[in-house]
Amino acid sequence: MTKLAAMDSMERTKQVLTWIAAAAVLFFLLRMLRKKQRADADAADSFAEDERQPAYYAEFVRIFQEAGLPRRPGSTPREYLDTVRRRGMVRGEFDPMISYHYARRYADAERDRAREDEYLAAARAAEARLREARQN
Repeated sequence: MTKLAAMDSMERTKQVLTWIAAAAVLFFLLRMLRKKQRADADAADSFAEDERQPAYYAEFVRIFQEAGLPRRPGSTPREYLDTVRRRGMVRGEFDPMISYHYARRYADAERDRAREDEYLAAARAAEARLREARQN
């Protein structure tokens, strides 16, 4: 006679329920792990998206990320600027840059290298201000 057959029905039920519970816990743990891996992969993909940004915008993001304001995955450039503004790190000096960025990206506006150089210089000036503020 097998071990399972020798048990009474109550013991068999307890043992079966224990195995079912263990399988359910394992299932949910594996599912959570898979979701975390997907989220990490999505974050890596959003970082790759940022790598394809124009230099002036990539510099803007880099500077404020280093200042402690990382850009959330999925946030738009305007949302990120609003976040930086709410923290008091900028006023309105980057509004024209974001408008230009949207025009270039979504409205096929002509590229203006002189403006892009100005925006890059403005971002670097903001970086210098932030460094100076941290030292004081």
